[in-house]
Amino acid sequence: MLAQNARRWLGAAALFAACWTLQPAAANEPGFEHLPAGLAAALREARGEAARSVAASAHADARAAAWGELAMLYHAHRLHHLAEEAYRQAIAEAARARWRYLLGIVLSQRGEIEAALAEFRAAARSLPKSMAIWYRVGVAAGLLGDLAGAETAFDRAAALQPDSALLFAARADLAIARGEPQAAVELLERAWALEPEAGQLAHKLATAHRALGNREAAHDWLAKQPDNSLAPKIDDPLLLEVARMSRSGRFFETAADWALARGDHAAAAEALAQAARLRPDDDQLAARLATLRAQAGAFAMQGGRFEEAEQQYRQLAAERPDDAYGHYWLGMSLLRQADCAALPVLRHAVQLRANWGEAHIARARAEALCGSGDVAREGAAALLKLEDNADTRLTLALAELALGRRDEARRLATPVANADAAQIIAAARAVERQLPQLAFATSSTWWLPPEVRDRGEPGG
Repeated sequence: MLAQNARRWLGAAALFAACWTLQPAAANEPGFEHLPAGLAAALREARGEAARSVAASAHADARAAAWGELAMLYHAHRLHHLAEEAYRQAIAEAARARWRYLLGIVLSQRGEIEAALAEFRAAARSLPKSMAIWYRVGVAAGLLGDLAGAETAFDRAAALQPDSALLFAARADLAIARGEPQAAVELLERAWALEPEAGQLAHKLATAHRALGNREAAHDWLAKQPDNSLAPKIDDPLLLEVARMSRSGRFFETAADWALARGDHAAAAEALAQAARLRPDDDQLAARLATLRAQAGAFAMQGGRFEEAEQQYRQLAAERPDDAYGHYWLGMSLLRQADCAALPVLRHAVQLRANWGEAHIARARAEALCGSGDVAREGAAALLKLEDNADTRLTLALAELALGRRDEARRLATPVANADAAQIIAAARAVERQLPQLAFATSSTWWLPPEVRDRGEPGG
């Protein structure tokens, strides 16, 4: 049984408690619909990668490894039904002890003890020097009522690790089952001497003393019980591999690499975000995620998928709240959708990076289009004084247009020969007062982030 905190993630409970306190398996889950979107996407990618590896390999062990590693991923995320299927595929390719053992774990977690025992025994034949395997043979045999078989298995385990609190506790369960509470007390006291931090042992000692009629001793042991119900530790390297797959970001980083290889930056960013949530103090990982989000947003902007871009930049801004870049491009993705929610975002970007001229131009144009013509004109005039170029001149022209000064807007825009100027001039000439729908022409490279922009500076 998996233990109840990180240190005991792989600890096993003593006999008869081992298989009945686990969380229920997702036995009938046909896919990943109930999982968080990022995890589901990463697991789907892992399934596809395993299938590709199996199809490409001429060696049975390599095919078994591909299925087995996929099974371990399912197992780590408690997708027990899918894990069982993948472990069986691995065994069909090459019946290695590691896959049989882990299949036995999955089966025991689902309460299929007889089938689990068969797998544990098969694994023990191939790996007779594994204490963990013999221990689990004993647990399963005991659950099926084979006390003699359980004792024999525990003997094999004890020969490999004589001073194991886990084995003393397991033998104590056998003693209780045989009606020998005094022997159980002696075994549990030996276990407690080795691991007094395991709260489960104190509870078992209290229970055994009650069976002997020693109420005072039972009360004393309950008073000694640590504030936990942890079982004694077990050294289980194979199950540790499974645990690490869900408790580290390595799997998600690999999934991000797979997604990048097929050009899906959005899926890669989501997978990497999962890794970052598991390693929140990893600055290098956080920096990589920020780069990947920016790339995903940039490709979405380039491809005209502005809502997708907005989602990426919104995440980037949330993950790096003090970085103007994410806020600026979040504002630009909103502005491209003619959404005036861009305005406060662009204002914030300017506050974070006051000397960023590009952000000042975008903000001034957003002010003009979103009902703040006076603010837009003031900002545009200041920009023009700092640098007189086509972009600042057209920003002032748009501000003048927003204030109803159509002749002045046309005068400023006429000398400029680009699409931004053309849309301002067209609006100024319109019979009814109107503004362009967008702050920049649809063909403007202002909408292209630097990751995908052909040239260094935006323009019309």
